[in-house]
Amino acid sequence: MLKLLCFGEVIIHFLVNQDKPDLYIRHPGGGPANVAVAFSQLGGTSAFTGMIGNDPFGEYIFQSLEDFGVITDYIVRTSEANTGLVFTTQHQGGLLRSHDYRTPSADLLFEQDNFQIEAFQQSDIFHFCSSTLSEKNISDATETGVMLAKDFRSIISFDVSFNESQWDEQRNPRAEILKFCYQSDIVKFTQKELAYFSEFSDEEELFQTCFNSGVKLILVTHNGLTIRYMTPNYQGMIPIPQTESVGMSASGDAFIAGLLFSFSLREISLQYLTTFLMCRAELEDCLDLAIRCGVRAAHSPGAFTSMRQLEDLAS
Repeated sequence: MLKLLCFGEVIIHFLVNQDKPDLYIRHPGGGPANVAVAFSQLGGTSAFTGMIGNDPFGEYIFQSLEDFGVITDYIVRTSEANTGLVFTTQHQGGLLRSHDYRTPSADLLFEQDNFQIEAFQQSDIFHFCSSTLSEKNISDATETGVMLAKDFRSIISFDVSFNESQWDEQRNPRAEILKFCYQSDIVKFTQKELAYFSEFSDEEELFQTCFNSGVKLILVTHNGLTIRYMTPNYQGMIPIPQTESVGMSASGDAFIAGLLFSFSLREISLQYLTTFLMCRAELEDCLDLAIRCGVRAAHSPGAFTSMRQLEDLAS
């Protein structure tokens, strides 16, 4: 089986208690860390690299990653900033709103020299999202990580997962994120993100630019209703089974973990990815597991904790 290395955001997410609105429950999370946990829960080997604060919240994240079977050898600690926190509140009508306490936060202080070459030597897939592109220093570090992963012939997986509130006002998220799309092998958008990031009058032109740059698979999720998939040779759409879900979940991270785990099971390394994707039926079989992972994770609040629901899906 192939091994996964995830890089970037790792935070404590405080979710409001549905029964006691004045009570918040802490959940370790962060997109790439969620993917590492989900991949491990499915039965794969995953590692996480990133930075945590030298504080109780950072220690809680570290221990939680270890408890879920994620390799933590490549995590760095700092005393220069605290571990990032996000509070999600429930407003009138049931709407959820997140409030970030991440500027600065420890995960954003990770530098290029903090990467350990061994992490890339021991992995076959490198996954990240746009939360590590929002400031120049962490974006430079991310680019170094992508280049190292390419040097070691890893599949590059990029989940855009765009949160405009995290970005420095002087940075151009559209240009920065598209730059990293063009360096990746697998790119996942939401339909809303796709509309925002397309610089063209026709989204098909964006897809073609991605494919011309070497992207091999584009995924677009639409409000939990459908998954669109595109390769240079074909495209299609799969409906997502509708189920009752909690207001805030890590279902998107579970989805991408399920897809990468499917590739891992089949030993689809970068060398074989293009050939594998020539077969629509094989890709749809992988997407079936990915969708089931996303649906299952949507049943539970939180991030790491929701991934416990995935243990039996790959058996």
